[in-house]
Amino acid sequence: MFMKRIAFLFIFVLLSFVSLQVKAGGLDLDLLYGSRYVSMGGNHVTIVDDAYGPFYNPATMAYVKRPSLAFNSSTLMFGYEAPIGADNQQRKTDINYGPLFYMGAVYPWTDRISFGFAVYPTALQGGKYKNINYGPNFLGKEYGNQLVRIEIAPAVSVKLHDHFSLGATYKVAYTRYDKTIGVFADATYSAVLDSSVSTWDAQGLKVGALVNDIGGLSFGVTYRPQLDLELSGNTNILSAASPTGVDARTTQKISIPAQLQVGASYEWIKDRFLSVVTYEYTENSVIKEDAPVIDTNIFTAEQTKGPLNYKDGHTIHVGSEYTFQLANQRKLRTGAGVVWDKTVTSKTTPNPALAPSADYYGAALGGQYDIGKHIFGMALNYGQYSHVSTDIETPALDLKVFKGKYALRVFFAVLDYQFKF
Repeated sequence: MFMKRIAFLFIFVLLSFVSLQVKAGGLDLDLLYGSRYVSMGGNHVTIVDDAYGPFYNPATMAYVKRPSLAFNSSTLMFGYEAPIGADNQQRKTDINYGPLFYMGAVYPWTDRISFGFAVYPTALQGGKYKNINYGPNFLGKEYGNQLVRIEIAPAVSVKLHDHFSLGATYKVAYTRYDKTIGVFADATYSAVLDSSVSTWDAQGLKVGALVNDIGGLSFGVTYRPQLDLELSGNTNILSAASPTGVDARTTQKISIPAQLQVGASYEWIKDRFLSVVTYEYTENSVIKEDAPVIDTNIFTAEQTKGPLNYKDGHTIHVGSEYTFQLANQRKLRTGAGVVWDKTVTSKTTPNPALAPSADYYGAALGGQYDIGKHIFGMALNYGQYSHVSTDIETPALDLKVFKGKYALRVFFAVLDYQFKF
């Protein structure tokens, strides 16, 4: 028992040290679904016996004892701040809302094989500024972008040993990218582009493995391979020659980066006190630029292209949970956690509608009340980035950025319900 505790503490300290040395972020949110997961800092890969396995780690489904359903509402509220139009001319967005959801189920077919199914959005990024002036011709317009991906995910898990399982999730998904920007030629803006591109794909995959509960100590690992998508749609071009706008066919390539997650958990007191830690590596360096291909002779490809230059990311989630065993088979779980993350965007070419190149610090609290077959949960998270850019590199013509403060504040509220048959 003493050696298991020492092993968990070693992993905890090692991953905490790694998180302070590297950079992270990208298209994936740090916290998403399940009040239990969010309250302990998010994205943990060793928690078993619930219906969130198809999303976090399909290998955990092998240890679900009864058919389970989960319904989750995750309300994301966030606001950006950035200089727009001139150095240090600070603008703030209105509060942006992201109404995220999760619906999932796990069915233990035999003692060794379990099936799962889930639907949820993921890969969310971007925000929107209002009342932006693009030169004298276009006043009170919007500036921003938003990427969202909704996945439909059947999953299977096989228990190869009492303490070891493998799992896989196959994903059919809809991805959409909306963007409104000003494009300029020479020294002045000459048009506003309002673009929307989307696609369906059936190429997504996530695999996982779990070593479960060896004297209270568990290890988990998941891997998501890179996914390259080509989206198509239209761009509406407002210009002096076409003040009501003209539509142009548009295509755009987007890469969902590969991601590796490694985690550990330890039950210090059986069914009472649990600690978890998860480390994520995301290969964000495949995200080089925002480069739509617009079927028009009004602008060149260089004028509608913007650099992103993401870096590979590293994130760490740490949390603990204490369970109060109440009368009549009722119990109350209470959790607290933190997440550390360094964004991957460039300091010299910041994007006003993406997380700035700064440390992200997030903290969360939450709890779940178990009564019979029913579990009710709630969790709250707050986090922020803030960075002052003083060295601005001249970017591509579709993205004019300025010196000043770039910030993002995030508030996350999670409500969920689970039913175990």
